[in-house]
Amino acid sequence: MTDTVLAGMTLPHHPPAMVMWAAEYAARTGNPLRVILSRAGRCNPDPAMRAVRSAVAGVGARYPAPPLRLTLDPRPLFSAFADVPDAGLVLVDRDAHRWSAIRGLATRRAGPVAAVGADSWWTQKVQPLLVGTDGTASSEPALEWAFAAADCIGCGVRVVFSPAAATESAKLRESMLTTVTALTAHHRALDVRLHSRDSSLLEALSWHSQSASMTVLGPRNGTVTAATERVLLRSNCAIVLVPQRGAAPTANRSTMDSRVLPRHA
Repeated sequence: MTDTVLAGMTLPHHPPAMVMWAAEYAARTGNPLRVILSRAGRCNPDPAMRAVRSAVAGVGARYPAPPLRLTLDPRPLFSAFADVPDAGLVLVDRDAHRWSAIRGLATRRAGPVAAVGADSWWTQKVQPLLVGTDGTASSEPALEWAFAAADCIGCGVRVVFSPAAATESAKLRESMLTTVTALTAHHRALDVRLHSRDSSLLEALSWHSQSASMTVLGPRNGTVTAATERVLLRSNCAIVLVPQRGAAPTANRSTMDSRVLPRHA
């Protein structure tokens, strides 16, 4: 089973970080990459197409290069995404779209959307994946997706816990620990660490994101538009919004068996 990684750009804009992040994620998980280039008017698509092909060829030096499909589409980008309803992860440029539009896209698709900024680069040593939880049931989809994604990529998981309500912190912590323990037992190879913070969850995630490969947010955080936008602006890594419970990311094991994934120490 494979999950198509879907990335979209509006020409002539084709940010290098966005292109490289998409190619690297697809290669690390062994899944195909589809890139939609939204073109209005007579904009020349050749520079963007060369950049995408070069990025895929570049990651091929470390991993088997992911199958690539490039599509030119005259429609607005988010409308063009409708042609690929079953993509495992959708990537957009966070510097080109308002957070409300990204949040709306994730809600309509009922699947994870990654907002990739100019500072979102993969490092040679795989950084851990960061996921936030407030102990409520609404955090569980993000936790489940984060653990599955880390298993596919070959990195550790850093769980940041900040209770949704101080008066119920003990109960929420117990609920969080139950969920994290179950996920850790299912994903035995992962290096999992837990951080508890008294500050707001979004502020804690913003701080820890400085040394993360990506930050995963759940639907409850996605509704706090202004606060989440501040996380987006401060973060040095990609932000993945998981709007509701859905299919966990999968890796193409037939491809992955032929390489050794780096593991976060």
